[in-house]
Amino acid sequence: MAVGGPAPGSPRPLPGSVTIDGPVTQHVVVGSDGRYRVILPAGTYTVTGTSPQYNDGATNCRTDSDTITLTAGATVAADVSCEEK
Repeated sequence: MAVGGPAPGSPRPLPGSVTIDGPVTQHVVVGSDGRYRVILPAGTYTVTGTSPQYNDGATNCRTDSDTITLTAGATVAADVSCEEK
């Protein structure tokens, strides 16, 4: 999702891709609604993304924290944001 721009600067979903890197690595296509879902084993992961609608896909967008920790059987939301300055 992109954040910033003209007022009010509300987050808006962007299509693109997300890479989840940790004990396993997965690349996921993100649809126009900005949502993605992945089933992964427990572990600590970094999540980054790109969108052709944000800096022509040349900028890595990130989650709020550096890593996401998954525990067995849990569901975790990881929003990937591209912040416009």
